[in-house]
Amino acid sequence: TGIKEATFLTGGKQIGAKGCYVEPTIFVDPHPDAKVLREEIFGPVLVAVRFSTEDEVIKLANDTEFGLSAYVWTAGISRALRLSQRLEAGTVNANGAGGLQPNVPMGGWKQSG
Repeated sequence: TGIKEATFLTGGKQIGAKGCYVEPTIFVDPHPDAKVLREEIFGPVLVAVRFSTEDEVIKLANDTEFGLSAYVWTAGISRALRLSQRLEAGTVNANGAGGLQPNVPMGGWKQSG
């Protein structure tokens, strides 16, 4: 359903005959009510959102009942820090996929917690 809700760039094909494995997948410019923005996706899926103001993108990112993790991609570290403080997510990564650190608490917000 994501293909109808956003611009599909690449990936999305099933890997192997068994299991629920898919290729890394990229969507851009999703509709504001797209499932790929509103539901948790446990897989290699990137949804890239263009924005004009930080307030606009924070409102869009936080407008979901889930909040396990969020990712910020930017050339400015000060912007990454500023946005990460406003995102309602248990984990926020900047300019990378990141991973869980065993010495750092892990949890989510909202229905992800």
